[in-house]
Amino acid sequence: MRKIADRLYARLDRSPTLLQPWQAGGYDEPVDSFEFGLQRVLDGTGSLIQRRYETRDVMCPSCGAPTQRSDAGRPRTYCSPACRQRAYRRRTSH
Repeated sequence: MRKIADRLYARLDRSPTLLQPWQAGGYDEPVDSFEFGLQRVLDGTGSLIQRRYETRDVMCPSCGAPTQRSDAGRPRTYCSPACRQRAYRRRTSH
């Protein structure tokens, strides 16, 4: 493994993108591959949770009022049972 690193360091002058972190000491401390991979998985999971469960402004299709989050955490389609009933009546009256 050390031979691969030596060959990389010998060619760093060809790649300014890699040269700057090397000169700043970015490659001095070895990275534990397990911890690095685990951190990437946790970052991705955290991002997914944030996107999926963040508060969104969803408007009621019946009256246009903003809907609230339910106690179960699922987004509500209608702002109230009355609006849900009105929408149901409109769908079934045809």
